[in-house]
Amino acid sequence: MGVTIHFEGKVKGATAYSLLIDELREFAARHFSGRIQFFFEGLKVEDEGEFWNTSDENILTEHIHRCNEVLKEMLAKNPG
Repeated sequence: MGVTIHFEGKVKGATAYSLLIDELREFAARHFSGRIQFFFEGLKVEDEGEFWNTSDENILTEHIHRCNEVLKEMLAKNPG
């Protein structure tokens, strides 16, 4: 059994998206940090932000910054 978090719908803008990601990150940190492996057998984590393996907030922050920039560009091209 796997666990995946999906959300669907139209985000109200780049700021709302950033706030949503911050909320999800804080939720995961509060509920799973350091304990997640206890709950899973053969846990495999795919983390494009590279934080799971590195614990390097600077790398994660750079990934988030790049994602936010792409989202801003997309929102500018396709407003509303």
